[in-house]
Amino acid sequence: MKILFVIPWIPYPLDSGGNQAFFNMLDSLRKKHNITLVSYTHRTEEKNNALELQKIWDNVKIECYTDKQSLAPTQPGFSNKDKHKYSIYEYIRRSMQRKEERLIKKYSLNGIEQSSVSENMGLGDFVRQNSTLFKTSSDINPGFLQYIYNKSREEYDMVQIEFYEYLPLIYVLPDNIRKVFVHHELRFIRNENELALFQNKSVDDEVLYKKEKDREIAMLSHFDDIIVLTETDKKILQHYLPNTNLYVSPALTNATQMTNTLSFQKCRDLVFLGGGSHFPNADGMLWFAQKVWPVLKQQGFDANIYVIGKWGESIRQIIKSECPIIQFTGFIDDIHSFINGKITIVPIRIGSGMRMKILDAMASMSPIVTTSKGCEGLPLMNGKECFIADKEELFCNCILKLQSDMTLQEEMVSKSSNKLHSILDTQKLLETRLNFYQ
Repeated sequence: MKILFVIPWIPYPLDSGGNQAFFNMLDSLRKKHNITLVSYTHRTEEKNNALELQKIWDNVKIECYTDKQSLAPTQPGFSNKDKHKYSIYEYIRRSMQRKEERLIKKYSLNGIEQSSVSENMGLGDFVRQNSTLFKTSSDINPGFLQYIYNKSREEYDMVQIEFYEYLPLIYVLPDNIRKVFVHHELRFIRNENELALFQNKSVDDEVLYKKEKDREIAMLSHFDDIIVLTETDKKILQHYLPNTNLYVSPALTNATQMTNTLSFQKCRDLVFLGGGSHFPNADGMLWFAQKVWPVLKQQGFDANIYVIGKWGESIRQIIKSECPIIQFTGFIDDIHSFINGKITIVPIRIGSGMRMKILDAMASMSPIVTTSKGCEGLPLMNGKECFIADKEELFCNCILKLQSDMTLQEEMVSKSSNKLHSILDTQKLLETRLNFYQ
């Protein structure tokens, strides 16, 4: 089958859960289907990543749409003078869009200007300022819409759109082609989670949330099929889209292979896996630093705390000001070996879908302390495969309990490893997706 995939970024290198999930699935699908991959690239680094990925996927056609193309429309009758005028218009449009986003945030914060991270900002204000509820900017400009309009009318059997950012592309796809959307994270669920954490909620916040939720569901209703990663997300969407074809196809991961190379090691140090550019990670670690760390410190906690992934300087500083012992390691090539012998913490409070960090921890023979949101969508039981705690005192107590009991650590690791193999049989997961296309 000839399939056109459209995604917001090049899924390489494999330095995020989203990249890993997409790469692993497509790496298998390309052996069965004729695939074209389209992405909007802005920087030279992204184009270089596409070139590197093309070397690995020699049988996949990778096409990068660029900003230069967006400023040079191919409509009949466009002269060079018209293109120049269009480029000016496009620059102004993007500038106004950014200003609109800043104004929405400023209004929502009752006119109080804030830096991206402020030491005197409460958790609720921090969530509000970074909430996806107020994010209006998008890659989708007129030039890109025209490009996808033309591209999707080539000879394809199916078009598959990935990630929330590209949901509006449904409006330019042809009627006579199968249209599939892969929803990695339900945006209205994430907005709902963030709204619940706001320090102060206004009527305007509630109206905006409901409006964006209706908009998301309306766009989803135009697709022929929707794929989600968990049964939890499927049940949520079934309520709103009872007549839409909904399928569960979890992220394809090679995590189970790691359990054959690692063994259990006694744990004392803590580790968190995830980059700061994904806001639920930033919120989770700031919550841990502000709420959990003081309780741990009071109880005499004596170990190291590591954070793996790329984090901006400002958010690192504010987290370290709350919890000075946290060490930001940056990118680590062999994360499973690093996580092995440490307790994984997953203090996530926002989002939907499947957290790859949980799977990586299970594969690394690492005992886990997580929130209920952190392990949502996975069949894990509190006290067996992991500890689940949403209150800071309980989260702290679970960490200390694991630290002091090596037998408990080993039992939990053994159970989580068995669970990982039962729920993530790579061949079965691949067959599930292949059967969908069939």
